[in-house]
This record gives sequence, structure tokens and C-alpha cells, in this order.
Amino acid sequence: MELLMTDLQVIESKLPTRLEVLTELNLRGGLVNAQKFRNDYLKLKSGFEGERILLEYLEEYSEKHWVVLQNVWLNFFGGFECDVLLVTRAGLYPFEVKNYSGTFVLKENVGINNGIKLGKHPVTQGLNTGISMNAIFKEMYPAPNILTTLIFIGSNSQIAIYDEVPDLNILVRNQLKDFIWDIKQTERYFQGKPLDVNDVLAALRPYEIHHLYPAENLTAQLKDNITPGIKCVYCGRFDVKIGKKYVSCRCGMHESRDEALVRTICEYGVMHFDRNLTTTELVEFFGDSVSRSNIRHILRKYFKKDGTYRSSKTVNPGLPFLRIYDTFEFQIPKFKIIDGPM
Repeated sequence: MELLMTDLQVIESKLPTRLEVLTELNLRGGLVNAQKFRNDYLKLKSGFEGERILLEYLEEYSEKHWVVLQNVWLNFFGGFECDVLLVTRAGLYPFEVKNYSGTFVLKENVGINNGIKLGKHPVTQGLNTGISMNAIFKEMYPAPNILTTLIFIGSNSQIAIYDEVPDLNILVRNQLKDFIWDIKQTERYFQGKPLDVNDVLAALRPYEIHHLYPAENLTAQLKDNITPGIKCVYCGRFDVKIGKKYVSCRCGMHESRDEALVRTICEYGVMHFDRNLTTTELVEFFGDSVSRSNIRHILRKYFKKDGTYRSSKTVNPGLPFLRIYDTFEFQIPKFKIIDGPM
């Protein structure tokens, strides 16, 4: 299976997602007294984890030549997101993914999850996605076979559908493996013209739009609760010891000093993705635990400059540390003392 990005997604991947910004804020306590943003974070996190589970299933059980697009935003008489789009030689499989717990009930067009009535239920979302995708691809010749699936991916998800729901395949997680096998069989016995992923991308391109809920710099609104300083890469504690070579934590984790400083600068950079890095702001963010000269050294060694010498700026990558880890080429490995003091 190949995970592919559209041209627009490649451009957008140079910025953090809203979830990535909220994650950094949450890890530093920024969402403690901000219920609206915390709810947003939990919803996005649940959706991300649900899609990750689906991708893991596809990775394990799919054919190597299958292609997957993720989180494609489209506008067909209104913006909507296709969570996961599987492209096989025999057709298209859009997935609407819901990571609910408990039981979802649909009766008389009312969606209820764990006894709570939903304002916009996922069956409607799945049906709308299917209608829009069929309309987008109807001009392609020959028009591809499209089967839209709503999957309740939660480990304990159950469904009770009392309404007739035509043109939408509805699954829970324990049915997913068999469904992927069915897709394989459909492709194996398909005798039409194989679907070309480049034709799929070309058909999507006129309708693709930017993410309707992009990242925001929320730090100014939440700064009162944001904990500064270096947090342990393993357990997240902030009471670490900064030595000449390592940053160590009482959980036993040891991380090279350079890597810990770069990681922390990247965490700051995600929260402030819309501006360059400055030594003064970073000194404040480290809580005066690292000297100005050390921060300048790290910025010169690991981060790019933009502009001429006198007016140069330190470029903020603006992306989570793990996304760009390999670009730094650290030489000193992390290690953990298993029986370290707690």
C-alpha cells in the first residue's frame, strides 16, 4: 500500500496541523482551563487515532499496489472531508471513520451515541460523501465503481441501524479484515479497464480545497497555563537535570543535551509556527535554564538562516520534532536506566 498526498496536501504539509498545535499546548498544560480548545483537541485526537487504526489494517492486509489518500478536503456544493480514500484497480473506496465508544443507534433518522443525540449523525455524513464522490467522478470514462463505507473503528463500537440506508456500507472494526478481503476478491475478478491513480488525482483536483480547519497560533490566548522549559522526552516531567552532555530525568531517561534543546525549540516552534525564531523569546521559553549563548549556538548549528548577515532571521521549521527528526542527524543516542529512581 502506498500512502499518497495530492499537490495541495504537499504544500499544506509544510505547516503543522491544528491537532499538532493543540497537542504541544496540551503537553505543557495550556488547555487545562480552556475547555473549548480541550474538547477540540480530544475530538481531533480521537479522529486521528481512528484513521491510524484503519491505515494499519490497510497496511497489513492490502495489496502492495493499492494507493491511499488521507484527509482530502473537497468542495462539491459545500466543503467536506474524505477521511480515507482507497484506490484499487477495480474502484474507489471512500471511508468515513468514526472512533466512537459504546453503541450508535440510528432510528427514524435520529443518531444517538451512548444515549446522547447527535446534531449531525455520521450516517448522513457518509451518505453525503458518497453522493459527492459519485458526482465528482461521473465525468471520468469509464466512471469508476465507488463504494462508500462508514466504519465505527472503536474497539468496543456497536451499531443498531433501524433505518434503511441505501448506498452506504456500514461496518464495525471486527468486520474490517473481511471487508478488505472482499475488496481483494473484487479486484481479482475485475475485467474492466484498471483504474489509474493519476486519473483519480486529476478528477479530484478541480474540487480540492484547503483544510477548512487549519492550525492557529493560540499561544497568546493560553499563555498563562503554558509550562516553559525542557520536558522529559519519555515521561513528560519538567524537573529535568541539564548536564554538559545529557539532559536526564528521575525516570531514568537520558537524552543528549543538543537533542533536548533542539526538540524543545521545535515544540516552541509548533506553537508559534507563524513566525521566525528569536533568541530572546527562546531564553524566556526555556525559563532561564539555558543561557542565551547556548541557545544562539544551537540555533546556528541546527537551524537555517534566511536573509543577509545583518538582517538574517532564524527560520522556524514549524513542524513537530518527530516529523523532521532525521534532518538534524544527531550522533548521540538516547538511553534509559531501567531501574532509575522515581
